[in-house]
Amino acid sequence: LVKCQPATCSGYQASCSVGYEVVFGDTCQFGDTTLVKCQPATCSGYQATCSVGYEVVSGDTCQSGNATLVKCQPATCSGYQATCSVGYEVVSGDTCQSGNATLVKCQPATCSGYQASCSVGYEVVLGDTCQSGNATLVKCQPATCTGYEASCPLGFEPISGDTCQSGNAIFVKCQEVRCSADYTLTSCPVNTNCLSCSSDEGFLYKVSSCQTGWDGNNCLTPASCDGYQTSCSTGYEAIANETCQSGNDILVKCQENACTGYELSECPVHANCDTCQKGEVQRYKVNTCSTGWSGADCSTPATCEDGYVASCPVGYEEISGDTCLSGYDTLVKCQAASCSGYELTECPDNATCDTCLSGDILKYNVVSCTEGWSGSDCSEEAICSDDYVASCP
Repeated sequence: LVKCQPATCSGYQASCSVGYEVVFGDTCQFGDTTLVKCQPATCSGYQATCSVGYEVVSGDTCQSGNATLVKCQPATCSGYQATCSVGYEVVSGDTCQSGNATLVKCQPATCSGYQASCSVGYEVVLGDTCQSGNATLVKCQPATCTGYEASCPLGFEPISGDTCQSGNAIFVKCQEVRCSADYTLTSCPVNTNCLSCSSDEGFLYKVSSCQTGWDGNNCLTPASCDGYQTSCSTGYEAIANETCQSGNDILVKCQENACTGYELSECPVHANCDTCQKGEVQRYKVNTCSTGWSGADCSTPATCEDGYVASCPVGYEEISGDTCLSGYDTLVKCQAASCSGYELTECPDNATCDTCLSGDILKYNVVSCTEGWSGSDCSEEAICSDDYVASCP
């Protein structure tokens, strides 16, 4: 016989906790109790996070195991539309993703060159409109002004108060002028402005005023232009829009040259200056500094780049043509002395040498060999004539 105990049923539970659900058909008998196997709740239609274009449905969640899942819906995109209606245009770069749809922000159409209404002197171009939001804008053109003229021809005069504006121009309506007793001239005298009229004999004239630049009873005297000159003298310049006509000559009013930027009363010693005459005074400004000088007033010796020195140390020589001027001092750039002909790094035995320092290296040149030795490096025994022997017999 055997002793019995309730089955272990590892991994089975009496019931599933929040976020879990029963695995259908998977049970275990524990004594008299039927236990169930649990798995994370399915939460169909719920997600860990919402993808681009979607937003969380507030308060609608589902627990799956230890994770809280959310229900998603297409993003609201308040103020955005699928397309812009008539009179509106897309705001460039301003979009919103709602589900799989890309919505756009709309603004009233620009309608460049169109207006709400035409200003004085302009009229609507028939049939040429543009819808901007709820407003219908119109294109304007200068008013036609049929029957009006820019000025009246000879024998006609403007009708007082009867004008028409076309764009910025004022047009007049003209009427024929019949001659009164003061129209006595058959032509308009020189230098005058005249009124004209129509008579049975043709056009007659009367003087209304002198032309600009003329004066006197007969308009033959050049107008007086006190304070004006034919041209400005050195150091002076014409004042803009300040002119006076005297006869056929246009005179100008003068003032001292502004000479803006010319602040110096003299050119600094080491500077190359531009000049400007201001009235009777010469003014200066520094253009460039002379070679070797720097600073606003060119009084500071120029800084040479590293490598330039006042003179080369022993073992070095100047690089030809490579100099730098610093103030009054000419600095040079150096290189190791060439020591042409000094090819040896040490003096051979049995030799007498001259030396030359090339940078930090001492070089040698053989001057002569010690007696009894020969060759370029004094390493060969001297050759004696045949009548010499080591010792006499």
